[in-house]
Amino acid sequence: MLDSTPIAVTHQGFLSSSVAVFLALCGACQPSPPVSDAGAQPDATMDAMAECPDESCPSDGGCVSCPTPGYASWPMPNEADSAVRPSSYRVEGVVVVDQVTGLTWQRELEPETRATAEAIVYCEDLVLEGRDDWRLPRRLELVSLMQPTSSPTIDSAAFPGTPADYFRSSTYAANADDRSWSVYFGAALVIVGSAATTSTYARCVAGDVMALDPHFELLETVAVDRGTELVWRRDVQTAASLPEAEDICSTIDASSFRVPTVKELLTIVDDTKVDPAIDEEIFSISAPLTFWTSTQADSTARLVDFSLGTTVEIPPAGSHAVRCVR
Repeated sequence: MLDSTPIAVTHQGFLSSSVAVFLALCGACQPSPPVSDAGAQPDATMDAMAECPDESCPSDGGCVSCPTPGYASWPMPNEADSAVRPSSYRVEGVVVVDQVTGLTWQRELEPETRATAEAIVYCEDLVLEGRDDWRLPRRLELVSLMQPTSSPTIDSAAFPGTPADYFRSSTYAANADDRSWSVYFGAALVIVGSAATTSTYARCVAGDVMALDPHFELLETVAVDRGTELVWRRDVQTAASLPEAEDICSTIDASSFRVPTVKELLTIVDDTKVDPAIDEEIFSISAPLTFWTSTQADSTARLVDFSLGTTVEIPPAGSHAVRCVR
């Protein structure tokens, strides 16, 4: 279980070095119940929720800024062999602890598939290893489990028997409350579809959701994500191939920038927006809305389509946008 608690941090003059200080200070905090972004809360928090003002959420008997939909308050792990933030898991009986994000996951699945609302209730009622604070994961939490070059696209040692199939998240579509987000672990694809479909699996998660306010530190040319600690170029360019995209990023600021992985790029999708699914006050964006990532599998490239925030599997050529990261 995490040894940190959701807290609201409100200040405007945030410096890059404050990311590490903030995380270090939070290590002394005590755990508190998680907050789900799907609107489904444990019964014990309903009264507290009603007493919190607009745009705030209950936490440990008080009110904090609600987590920004779609954004992560932890580093996004890449694949186990990655040179940048490789994934790492620790198995503890019937649960798995992600040693990068701090989240705790249900290890073995029930064979029953569920609609989104049913999956939310299932996770809220789950008790594993003495814990009863389980919830259906948010879109980005589920994305954190993806291993795009594996088959199925998940760490099979940590999560044995996982089918190459669709898994539910608690995040609903920004433009339709009858549609929700899923991850297809047959090809590491992030999609949005009918929330009523009952043919999708549920893997529950536990762990705190930290609210960061503001989430991004904005400088003239870059935006610093205080949760993932990634530094993003605010401008966007176009490349006709992945090698060209890599060349564009490598020429910025003494080659410290690179093309992001598909999981990294998904961390700046704004779940509350469509066309484009990004905060335009932070990031510039223009056609095309499909963006290169450095992730390739089975001779295909993984792109992120910012019209909705879905992933796309295509041949590694064609004119697409590129946003560099370091």
